[in-house]
Amino acid sequence: MGVSSMLARIGGVLAPMINLSNSTVSTAIFGLAPLLGAALALGLPETANKPLPDTIQDIQEAERLTPENNDRNVPVDTIQSANTPEAQELQRLTNKSP
Repeated sequence: MGVSSMLARIGGVLAPMINLSNSTVSTAIFGLAPLLGAALALGLPETANKPLPDTIQDIQEAERLTPENNDRNVPVDTIQSANTPEAQELQRLTNKSP
């Protein structure tokens, strides 16, 4: 968060100076910067409809259960923390006998 704030301030200082330069150069800089950001965002992992880890322990368990470690008992994207009230309720409901 701090790095983002610092870079935003630097961009705010540099933007008027870039705007004063040649119009072709400023157009290229202001046009390529968002495209570069969008291209870099494509490298981020997809998290839609996947549970996100709640604790550091969840992250460590997810790393332990990756296919590279040959433990395929639990898919990586179905790991949830048992510490949340929702997970505890789900555990209670699944342990209930019909």
